[in-house]
Amino acid sequence: MLLIFSYTTIAIESYGEHREKNESYPSNIEGSLPYQGHLRIYVVEPESRWDNYDNEPYHYGFLNFAFNDVISIDYLDTFSETIIWNGNEIGYGDIQENNIMVIATIFNPEIKKAYAEPPTKGAFETHYVDAAAGTTPGNTGSNIVNENFTHTVFVEEGTDTWCRYCPTMANALNNVYLSGDYPFYFVALVALSGEHQESYHRLINELNLQGYPSAFFDGGKKVILGGVSNENTYRSRIASCGLQDVHELDFTVSLEWMDNSELEIDISITNNEEFFNSPPEKPTITGPTSTNYGEEHTYEITATDPDNNDIYYYIDFGDGTEEIIKGPYGSGKTTKVKHTWEKQGTYTIKVKSRDAYDEKSDWVTLEVSMPKNKPINTPFLNFLENHPHIFPLLRQLLGL
Repeated sequence: MLLIFSYTTIAIESYGEHREKNESYPSNIEGSLPYQGHLRIYVVEPESRWDNYDNEPYHYGFLNFAFNDVISIDYLDTFSETIIWNGNEIGYGDIQENNIMVIATIFNPEIKKAYAEPPTKGAFETHYVDAAAGTTPGNTGSNIVNENFTHTVFVEEGTDTWCRYCPTMANALNNVYLSGDYPFYFVALVALSGEHQESYHRLINELNLQGYPSAFFDGGKKVILGGVSNENTYRSRIASCGLQDVHELDFTVSLEWMDNSELEIDISITNNEEFFNSPPEKPTITGPTSTNYGEEHTYEITATDPDNNDIYYYIDFGDGTEEIIKGPYGSGKTTKVKHTWEKQGTYTIKVKSRDAYDEKSDWVTLEVSMPKNKPINTPFLNFLENHPHIFPLLRQLLGL
């Protein structure tokens, strides 16, 4: 695969040029951070080479990523790139011009928590979709925005050929797509029992797949697990995702068929929205600093974020146990964490905060000493402690 990179500003005046002619131009443009979204370009076959459990071809079966990486775009700049994707080099030299398509999707840099088995199971960290565009050879596709959709929605279908319930989901998604009622695309990530490595990695390692079939809407903002046949279930989730607040982007993708099973893909993404983000403040830790080892102790952790972003906490208890990550929590919200030190000694708790855009605070520490062992706690001793008048009777009985 040959990548031809071109990072340019297209038909956009420089800041200085525009400021000379228009004093209302944002005076803080230098302070705006670049947009750093994750661009994935899915190469798919509308009629897949793989058949589902009902011996029917999958719809929009995923072959390979033509691009899969983070890109950075300054405010009012345009990222443009030409990608040459060669099917021969990766075992797809038999692709056909009338049965090939690319779907380009850009995922927001903000980290979100989602569940592959809603509402609370199969948690994973993800990024929601900001824009999507698809096209076939000889055409150009754009991210569609209208009064009901802030962007074109994107759905990833987790499936496998042996799954008897998967055709139900596949057909429902395709029927909604063919209706033309919504601006959305979907791809079938056919795992092939792990043999399709890119599909399998995306499903298992990134989306934390809990079972087949699964549909991940906009990176996991909404998820359906199981062979649901009711098309309204899919429609409601597409409509819901279409309302989410997204980064304002102009996004187009063009596709040209070349000889020898090669595709020429042209991408253009313009960043039209300023973005400012500061790291969260250093957290505070409160809790006991001198106590018994072998007992469970509770500590409270709090941090605020200047941009009111959600916060995650990295916590190291200083005793060789694995560092843990808790979150997300709202800015300023206190969370509690419990831990037990098993040996006598002095330990240093370390905590830092991270916001949803991966900006981190410095570490803060709290020193904790464990000078005393966990006191013996038996029902008999508890009884004696609560009934001191028994001691004289025991002394008489024992002849003491």
